[in-house]
Amino acid sequence: MAGSDRVLTRTIQSEPRLETRKPSTRAKWRSSTSAYTSVLENVLDTADIVRDRDFSPVDWFTLPRMYRIVLACKGVPANVGAAAARDITEEFIHRPWHQNVRCEWDGSRLILQAENDYDSNGLAVLDEFSDAISASIADGFDGGIEVVSVSHLPTDAPTNRVNE
Repeated sequence: MAGSDRVLTRTIQSEPRLETRKPSTRAKWRSSTSAYTSVLENVLDTADIVRDRDFSPVDWFTLPRMYRIVLACKGVPANVGAAAARDITEEFIHRPWHQNVRCEWDGSRLILQAENDYDSNGLAVLDEFSDAISASIADGFDGGIEVVSVSHLPTDAPTNRVNE
């Protein structure tokens, strides 16, 4: 066989050899101020957004799901229940990832209702409810929190916060 008649068969080696690869010589956009300037020049302004509005149909399967979570805390001392409910409702105003939050005292339990788009089992709200209870009731008590229900809300449900 002559040298030009040989057929080389490439085989896959068992271990990749990354150390032999040459580094890329392509410039990274963050390292170049000229690239940064050109990016700024190409940013859409409000007129572009209005002019190029999107009329594509809505994909109902990709809309975010909203969940309504209802929790109950038993064992709260009766003399602090109503005040704790007010404090907890106020505390959740500072947690904007929850919407339509209400905490009520029913005479024997604190009932918290909240809506969000990520807590499909209620455990995230339960954790934050526990923190809020600890912050609003100074004396410890022997009680527990349970998930009463988690339900899906219709996609067009209002998501504005309840101002109390």
